[in-house]
Amino acid sequence: PWFLGYNRLRAKDDAQVLLSHEGDPILAVANRNKGRTLAFASDMAPHWGSDAFVGWEYYGTFWQNAVAWLAGK
Repeated sequence: PWFLGYNRLRAKDDAQVLLSHEGDPILAVANRNKGRTLAFASDMAPHWGSDAFVGWEYYGTFWQNAVAWLAGK
């Protein structure tokens, strides 16, 4: 699915960029101390997320897996 917009961000050197657009990170993850971080540069709602993203058949699975990964599962 596509996005209607995003915040420009710069991934830290040790982050893994999982999704980008024209060189800009959209989704990046990293391990930090005893935890994990996830940066998502767009919107999880229809504003920037678009109806295509929010209506994507894997939308719920994507966010469930993201939260589970952040929790260390």
